[in-house]
Amino acid sequence: MQGQSSNYHMINNQMPAQQIRYTFEVEEPNHRRGPQGPQEWNNSLCGCFSDMSSCCMTWCCPCVQYGKNYEKVHRDGCCSQGFLYCVLAPFGLSCCIHSGLRSDIRQRYNIIEGCSDCCVTCFCAGCAIAQEARELKDRE
Repeated sequence: MQGQSSNYHMINNQMPAQQIRYTFEVEEPNHRRGPQGPQEWNNSLCGCFSDMSSCCMTWCCPCVQYGKNYEKVHRDGCCSQGFLYCVLAPFGLSCCIHSGLRSDIRQRYNIIEGCSDCCVTCFCAGCAIAQEARELKDRE
């Protein structure tokens, strides 16, 4: 009987029932990514006063603003990265992790490197954190 069933389906141009599996990949919307071509930062390095909330947060507690910036880019790690920044900052080593975040932001939005990420984060850490906060706020 089983042979007759498959013959019936083949004669009537019908395929026997098959199990179909679907796989879905979720991508971030294109509006979160930068345009195709390289571009400049939308906010200047020394434009801290254009957004007083991020300016005050950066100058009063840079580890908190750094953690918030990290979380916006990587979707987690606010507390752990903020704490790590706080531990490294007194020794002048926060630029070791900060330059990586700055590089991730530039890659995410296709921003060209004007000055080395390492130099900016070592010598102008506060300005860099505030600039990144404004950039992330504007582009989200």
